[in-house]
Amino acid sequence: MSARLPPRLLALAAVLAAAACSIEVDDVAGRTCTDDSECPASYACVEGPDGQRGCEVIYPPRSTADSGTDAGTDAGS
Repeated sequence: MSARLPPRLLALAAVLAAAACSIEVDDVAGRTCTDDSECPASYACVEGPDGQRGCEVIYPPRSTADSGTDAGTDAGS
């Protein structure tokens, strides 16, 4: 058996590597802020360990539906 990779596989690997390098990352995380209005909808302005406030992603995202209870709470309490 040959230890060399077929040319098609090498071409595919090169295309995948180039595509991976072109993926854009959102630069919102870590942006300084003073309140939530300065961050996108899925982010909140929180205080970091160094005392500086910055935008941080919220998970799970806030719900816009006003159902009265959160899925993580006990409705019977």
